[in-house]
Amino acid sequence: MSLSKFCNVLSALFNFRKLVFSSPFGSSNTRSTFTGLPQSSCLSPILFYVYMSIAEKHLSQSGHKCLIYADDLVIFSSNIHLNLAIDSLNSALLDLNDILIKVSFDVAPDKCKSIIFTRRRYFNDLNSYLNNCVIPFVSSITYLGIT
Repeated sequence: MSLSKFCNVLSALFNFRKLVFSSPFGSSNTRSTFTGLPQSSCLSPILFYVYMSIAEKHLSQSGHKCLIYADDLVIFSSNIHLNLAIDSLNSALLDLNDILIKVSFDVAPDKCKSIIFTRRRYFNDLNSYLNNCVIPFVSSITYLGIT
């Protein structure tokens, strides 16, 4: 079975579901939903990994560097010139956004952070962006429990 057929089967399974809400007093109500997986679905981590693998492959093919672990995605860029590193990061974020739109995946920009590792002082007001939202620069970050 090709990947597109597999995706179509998954889509057909989860595009239309009936949800039943019942109370301890015997009343119930039925609603329909047309998108998304059920809460705590065993497919959620698998599909997330599939989407992130697609994103990582496309980013790598475009020359961007990234790391994926569990539900974290780290995109990084290095350059002797800070403005070029940030331009490269913004290019990667634009590519990431385009990739995720194609697979109907949304990113919450408010959960994103940027950090600059340098020995030099910098006073630039350059920003990184995702979905036209500024990703704030922070002075420290925790990744995999390491600060």
